[in-house]
Amino acid sequence: MKIGILSDSHLGHKRFYEEGLKQLEDALEKLGDAELIIHAGDVFDRATPDMKTLLEAYSIFRRSKSPVLVITGNHEKTAEGLPDGVEFLDKVGAVKHIGDRVELIESKDDKERIAILGMNYVNEGLAEQRLQELVEKHREKLEEAETKILVIHQTIKDYFPGEGMRKSFIEQFGFDLIISGHIHRQVEDLPFLLPGSTLTTKIDEVEIEPRAVFLYDTRTKALEKRVLKQKPFFLIDKEIRDGTPTQVREEVEKEYKRIKEEHPDAIVRIRVKGNLKEDVEGNIVTLPSLKDLKVDNFLAHKSIEDRVVEWKSQIEESRSIMAELDKELIKELTRIAGKDGEELYLLLKEGQGEKVVEKLLKSSLSDEEERKARAEEAKDGKSE
Repeated sequence: MKIGILSDSHLGHKRFYEEGLKQLEDALEKLGDAELIIHAGDVFDRATPDMKTLLEAYSIFRRSKSPVLVITGNHEKTAEGLPDGVEFLDKVGAVKHIGDRVELIESKDDKERIAILGMNYVNEGLAEQRLQELVEKHREKLEEAETKILVIHQTIKDYFPGEGMRKSFIEQFGFDLIISGHIHRQVEDLPFLLPGSTLTTKIDEVEIEPRAVFLYDTRTKALEKRVLKQKPFFLIDKEIRDGTPTQVREEVEKEYKRIKEEHPDAIVRIRVKGNLKEDVEGNIVTLPSLKDLKVDNFLAHKSIEDRVVEWKSQIEESRSIMAELDKELIKELTRIAGKDGEELYLLLKEGQGEKVVEKLLKSSLSDEEERKARAEEAKDGKSE
């Protein structure tokens, strides 16, 4: 059986509303030769989409040439007992919701029976326990099938850092194909397949890559990737050194116009980095507001590297000055005390000023007594 696979359509996305609809339509068209389609969650961007988005979704899924099986993703998760957008689509016959149950499918030639276990999104810390419970609950149905498929909407931490499920834990149940939504990056590591999202929801290094859907043949285990039509996305890092606000603005506009001339429908994000000139008051850069342009201002008066170099230099200079002052102080203490100047200096550094005064007084008295004794000796010598 040929199964179409997609995930994370995020219909109703505030910024990319129209793109979400168009790319879901394109996804289903590109899977027109599939006998069955599986959507791994986050059909909608919100748990309670508005009526317009629900009707648009209904219309798109009803035009699909193949039945569509869906689970609930984290964006659709509602409080216990409350219906979500996916359940609405199930009730009106646009899709079949297979969350937390097994769907048994017969191939058209009746030569293959496929069991598909769907698991709705749960908190990452509870996911492994939930999967264990579902497998035990539906074990008999799963054992009836020649091919077993798992559909989840969770993080698999072997592919994405942080809390999540372990590959080794999932593998113990013997599924022939494991489909996971939620992570928008595509990973082809059969039996694991992360189809990624059909919609670019944010302009970063992962999501500017072309979005895609997949066709999987359960008999040959062949996997085919089919890239979707979409607007081109550009993520540009613009480095500016010792710039002025006018220069920054001009550089951003120049980069934007260059991209738009080649790709009129492009969506552009420019991250401005570097530093402004020293004589610029405050970080007052008015960045351009243009269609399909997002600008991030990471400018500073001086780069962090420059500041660190300056700070190190200032510290070294201070240390050098302090060392010279320390030498002068030791000399002065030695002159006053006649000896032990370094010992007195160390006492001062330790905050023991009273001891220093005491030692200096003793040294002064000792000097006076010695002076008197010498005077007496001199006097006695003369009388003889």
